Amino acid sequence: MSNINWCQIGFNEKKLNNTIDFTKNTNLREFSYIISKADFILCLAFIHHARLVSNIPLDQILDWLHSLNANIIIEFVDRNDEMVVKLLSNKEEKYEDYNKEKFIELLLKKFQIIDRQSLKDNKRELFFIVNNNIGI
Repeated sequence: MSNINWCQIGFNEKKLNNTIDFTKNTNLREFSYIISKADFILCLAFIHHARLVSNIPLDQILDWLHSLNANIIIEFVDRNDEMVVKLLSNKEEKYEDYNKEKFIELLLKKFQIIDRQSLKDNKRELFFIVNNNIGI
């Protein structure tokens, strides 16, 4: 059995061994190099924080993930989820582009969706995606 190199990209304080905290790695080139060694990337608590806290547009987040050429499990947290509601409560910007339909539209430009799993009364969804350039 071969070893699978994996990495988790996240914002949460509870870390697994291979978790890289996006907020503490401001050198994107160094960050990308570390992650590029992974065959598999787990992105939980990432997209909503990157978009709604760090103000990175969804298309730029997905372009960057696409450049890593890895299989990815990514979580999308819907606007109705209490965490997103909390993140948006003190913001003037309404992030109209932050919705599941737009996320999927952007995903399909760069990735193939292999599987999807709804969680938390459809407020969160996990997507298993592969880069259109590499397949599975």
